[in-house]
Amino acid sequence: MEVINPFVLLAAAMVTIVAALHVYFLVLEMFLWRTPFGRRTFGMTQEVAGSSAVLAANQGLYNGFLAAGLLWALFGYGIVPGRAILTFFLACVIVAGLYGGATVNRKIVLVQSVPAAIALALVWLS
Repeated sequence: MEVINPFVLLAAAMVTIVAALHVYFLVLEMFLWRTPFGRRTFGMTQEVAGSSAVLAANQGLYNGFLAAGLLWALFGYGIVPGRAILTFFLACVIVAGLYGGATVNRKIVLVQSVPAAIALALVWLS
C-alpha cells in the first residue's frame, strides 16, 4: 500500500480553492459587474460600473487564465511533477493580489494573495 504525502492532498485542495476563487472572479468581473450584486461587491454606482465594465471584463479574462493555468498544472501534471507550473501561476496570483492590495483595496491581499501563498507553501512542502 502506497503512503500518500498529506501535503500533496492539502496542496491539491488549496490549488483547487485558488483556482475556484479565480473562476468566481471571472464570473463576477465579466458577467455580474453591472448587476446589483456586482456593484454591491465592489461598492460602485451604476454609472461607475457602466463606465468600467470593459476594463472589468478584461480583468476577469485574466483571472480566468490564472484559473486555467492552475487547473492545467494540477490535473495535467499533478502537484509534484507540476511544481514549476504551479509555482509560476501561484506567484502570478500572489503578485496580482499584492498589487491590487497596494493600489485598490488592502482586502485583496487577504482574498487573493494569502490563499495563493498558502497553496504555494503546500506545493513546496509536498
